[in-house]
Amino acid sequence: MKKDDIFISMIKEELNQFNHFYLYREKQMIKDGEFEKLANHSLKQTRFFGFLVILMILIFSFVSVYQFVQFGTIGSRSSLMIGTITWGFVILFTFIYSRDIVNKKKTMERILKLLEVRREHYQT
Repeated sequence: MKKDDIFISMIKEELNQFNHFYLYREKQMIKDGEFEKLANHSLKQTRFFGFLVILMILIFSFVSVYQFVQFGTIGSRSSLMIGTITWGFVILFTFIYSRDIVNKKKTMERILKLLEVRREHYQT
């Protein structure tokens, strides 16, 4: 069977949905057929971005709660506005994390599973 088979076609199709996110080095990995290296690299990136997003959620949550407490204590409108804006950032970061980062992570895990199945297929 040809090396550029159905498994590789499926992997390329999975990678195609994130084509606009890739840098030159990652596009070169796709061109060279280093899919496992690319998937592992992308999983490391996803973990790092996930950590950053969770950190941002915690920071903005703390700031917004603090501003809402300030609004309750002092009653200034600026505290209410800052609290509302930072709470909006919490919702935005949560949306970004749940939509983009988790989707990319699941795709890279699927690619690693496809590569494993492909190896098993060619060994038998």
